[in-house]
Amino acid sequence: MLFAAAFAVACRTGPVPAAASPTEPATDRSGDETDQTIAAIVSAAKSAASRPPQAQLAETRDANGKANRQGTDSFAEDCRRIRQLVPAWDEGTGATLRFLQESTGKRVSLIFVDATAPHYKPEASLWMIQATAKDSAGKTIGHLVLLLRSLKPGHMHGDEQTQDAVLGVLVGTERWDGRNPETSWSINSGSYCDVVLRDAGGGNLDGEIRGKLVDNRGSGFINVESGYFYINR
Repeated sequence: MLFAAAFAVACRTGPVPAAASPTEPATDRSGDETDQTIAAIVSAAKSAASRPPQAQLAETRDANGKANRQGTDSFAEDCRRIRQLVPAWDEGTGATLRFLQESTGKRVSLIFVDATAPHYKPEASLWMIQATAKDSAGKTIGHLVLLLRSLKPGHMHGDEQTQDAVLGVLVGTERWDGRNPETSWSINSGSYCDVVLRDAGGGNLDGEIRGKLVDNRGSGFINVESGYFYINR
């Protein structure tokens, strides 16, 4: 089971993607690396199993009240927890992504938290959410960067040419690096993301996200089958 620390302050270091991809992709983009992403998530969670737990969100449980095991698909429950908890924060964003391995149908979900309000990047004319995922011992095991052209309800699309929405994901490392060969971006060739923003009341927003993200090597990709986030600002 994976957790995100409710008040983990997201690191705001590392490059913000410009109009071009962080690195020039290679021509071979046939490798579905979602299974490697899933393996990295599960491995990171298992490595922390023997360490004392620290502050975390409420435990994930299935419909029968049984605690979910590490690395399982807890997307529906993660969405419920985010809707329940994030509106009570002073500010911040809670997000969950469900990764899909197409060849096996394997799915795993991971929660990301940014404990600050979206930050406007004037050089890119985009609002930035930079969130981290943590295991139950408080170790960072994943990163999510979401950049949005607007914080108004509506649909935004992002790909190599259109950057009204930009999604970047890096899993299995404690430090964020947008130029890491294993970082996957919606702005790399062959990638895309779609974001829907809704009015959640009280000046807050929630939304859905999905996409296919090619890594900076251009040789692999991950599938974000579905995602949910809540922005408290």
